[in-house]
Amino acid sequence: MGVVLLVICVALCQLLLTAAVQAEVVVNPIVNDHFVAEILNFDLEHVTPEDFAFLEQQLLQFKVLAIRNQGHLTVEGQRRFSKLFGDLHVHLESASHFEGYEDVNLVSNIKNAEGKYIGLYGKHVEEFHSDLSWAPMPCKVTILKSEIRPELCGATDYLDTVSAFYALPADKQAHYRALLGKYCYLNHKNVSSTGMDNLRPEEIEKARECAIHPLITKHPRTGQYNVYANPSHTNSILLHANHPTDEEVAAARADLQALFAHTGQFDRFGYRHEWKDHDVVIWDNRAVHHRCPDDMPRKLVRTTVNNDEVPKGDVAYDDHNRSSFGSRFYDEL
Repeated sequence: MGVVLLVICVALCQLLLTAAVQAEVVVNPIVNDHFVAEILNFDLEHVTPEDFAFLEQQLLQFKVLAIRNQGHLTVEGQRRFSKLFGDLHVHLESASHFEGYEDVNLVSNIKNAEGKYIGLYGKHVEEFHSDLSWAPMPCKVTILKSEIRPELCGATDYLDTVSAFYALPADKQAHYRALLGKYCYLNHKNVSSTGMDNLRPEEIEKARECAIHPLITKHPRTGQYNVYANPSHTNSILLHANHPTDEEVAAARADLQALFAHTGQFDRFGYRHEWKDHDVVIWDNRAVHHRCPDDMPRKLVRTTVNNDEVPKGDVAYDDHNRSSFGSRFYDEL
């Protein structure tokens, strides 16, 4: 009887402790009740299963979370927390790997003595994109910690691509849901023989590979549609003919640019996060796009978490329907 009471007391104490920790957390919606929230009094270095379940639910609701006051968060702590979402991605640019960790990246526009960026950077980060959308298996979550930021804050822009989709007219929603696109890492990244791009020869070959994903994907957890096509990585639409007419090619180009223009309406769908010291920002790549809007010096530590499955929508490029598509994209004509 005494043992049973002891077990019950321990369980109650753990429950009360968890409740006390959660009660201290403050969630402040920033844009609205479904896009961007500030999280206060949350310790990413020591995350319990209950803490993670709470934070994951906030991420599914708000898509972007700005977690304040994480100066004590170590690289190992960031990795440990990130792994709660799933397997970490190893970026093909090995020059960007954080020293001692192949699954942690530096993101920086600061250059070393050789004139090379010390982390991931380039025109492709200045355009709106979803992380790793160019890969066959992209990333679902990105965790970014500020290490060095300019005195004028520095910023990262985000787009609510779920709201952007549902703001389309019904006929346009149906039209875009039926289209596939080609997503490429080198769409906006210049590769030269000088090595200034930080890519090794074998990495360049891998970077030339592209992936085919729907223009519109469906979130596996929320069931919401999202404009996945983005100007940084999506460079063309897969046509339904091997020998399309000039009119079909022109229409495909116009379709893609119109979708970019609609989604990129920053006053309707955007949020600019102005970094504070020790911020950690987490976002769901299945529901937002992001970009770096300025060239002020910065250094951030990034972890990215692989998707559990390939991006899915109403149409897929697989053995069941591959024959209904042509074999070429309009940019290859």
